[in-house]
Amino acid sequence: MQIFEMDTNDNLYKMTKEITVKCGSTVCECLFPQQYLKSKCFLVNKNGKNVNLLKKKENDDFVVEQSIEFSSPNCYGQLSDDGEYLITWDNEQKEIQIRKFKQF
Repeated sequence: MQIFEMDTNDNLYKMTKEITVKCGSTVCECLFPQQYLKSKCFLVNKNGKNVNLLKKKENDDFVVEQSIEFSSPNCYGQLSDDGEYLITWDNEQKEIQIRKFKQF
């Protein structure tokens, strides 16, 4: 995963960091939006068969706190607006799963 920041001098985005996240597949479905919850400094990133949960540290680094591996890249989901729940649909299991947030 790459982090880009806007350069205020020329208003262009420039890559500032690369973060290694788990993938588990060369295929990646797009119906799982990356979400950042500012109130909890928490980022959800889906890559391949994995949903990566990252925490933003005070020095602006991101650290993978947990990675949830699904049986296929065909999983979809979203974080609730308040960040308390991660709702996913796994196409292999054919079920909706709801996970409750616990502070890292």
